[in-house]
Amino acid sequence: MCKNMHLLLMILSEVGIMLALYRWRPGGGESLFV
Repeated sequence: MCKNMHLLLMILSEVGIMLALYRWRPGGGESLFV
């Protein structure tokens, strides 16, 4: 259970970082966030 929760948090943080990078990259993916 604890391991699954840790894995879920790691995945969520990775996805969040990826989304942030896409959002901040100039001309990268603003259309996704309109």
